[in-house]
Amino acid sequence: MLVVALAALFFGLVWALNQADRFSVHGTLDQDLVFVPSASFVKRASLGFDNLVADLLWLRTVRYVFREHKGPNRFKWLKEMLQIVSEMDPHFCQVYWWGGGWLYMDADRPEDGIEFLKKGLKYCPDKWLIPYHLGKCYREKLFDEKRATFYFEKAYHTPGAPKALMLAVAAGYERQGLFDKAQRLWREAQRTTADPNIAQAAAKKVRDIQATIETMAFLDRQIEAFQQKFGRIPDTLEELLLAGLITKVPAPAIRGRFQIDKTAGKVRYVYIPERRPR
Repeated sequence: MLVVALAALFFGLVWALNQADRFSVHGTLDQDLVFVPSASFVKRASLGFDNLVADLLWLRTVRYVFREHKGPNRFKWLKEMLQIVSEMDPHFCQVYWWGGGWLYMDADRPEDGIEFLKKGLKYCPDKWLIPYHLGKCYREKLFDEKRATFYFEKAYHTPGAPKALMLAVAAGYERQGLFDKAQRLWREAQRTTADPNIAQAAAKKVRDIQATIETMAFLDRQIEAFQQKFGRIPDTLEELLLAGLITKVPAPAIRGRFQIDKTAGKVRYVYIPERRPR
C-alpha cells in the first residue's frame, strides 16, 4: 500500500506540473498560481521525498527558462522557482551556479543572482563554480573589481578549480592598481602555463604594468616639481603640460587613465571598464 501511495504521489506531481504548464501556455491560469506554490506546502506534499520533488521542480525550471528566454515577460518567476528548488534540497549544488547565472545574465538581475549564489556558497562551499559566478557578476554587471577579485580568488583556491582562474585574479589586481600582486600572478601564469599564447600574453602584461609603474613614477616627480614652483598640487595632468613639465599627457600601457590624487599629491591609475554601469 505504501508503494502504491508513493507511486500515486509521484505520478500525481508529474501530472499536476504538466497540467499547470499546459494551462499556462494557453493563458487559462494566472501564472502567480501556476509557478509560485508555497515552499512549505510543497514540503508537506512531498511526504519526505524532498530530493525527488526538487529534481522534478528543477526540470520544470529548466523548461521554463528555455521556453521564456525569448518571451516578452522574461523570467518573471525564475527567482521564486529557484528558491523553492533550493529549499527542497539545499545541497543541490548545480542549481546555484546555473540558477545564479540565469538570474544575472539572462534575466539581467544581478542583485538577485548574487543573493542566490551567496546562498549556494553557504550550502556548497567546495564548489568553485559558485564563487566564480559571483566574481563574474560583480565584474561584468556591477563593475566592482574589488569584490569580483575577492570571489575569483576564492574560486581559484577551491580544490579542483582550474588553474586558468589565476588570470581572472591577476586581472582584478591589475584593474585595482595593485601592480605588485598583479605582476606576481602574471609571472606565475607565464611560468606555469603550457599554452604559448597565454605565456606570451602574460609576459606582455608584466611589461605593460612595469611601463605603467615607471610612467607613474615620472609623473610623481613632475607633480613635485610643479608644487615646488607654484606652491600647490596641480588639479589635472594638463596643468603639468601647460607648465612645460611634460610634453604630452601620457596614457597607461594598460587599459585606463591617470589622474591626480590631490590628497596624496601623487598620480593614481584608474581602470575604465569597456561598458559603464547603467
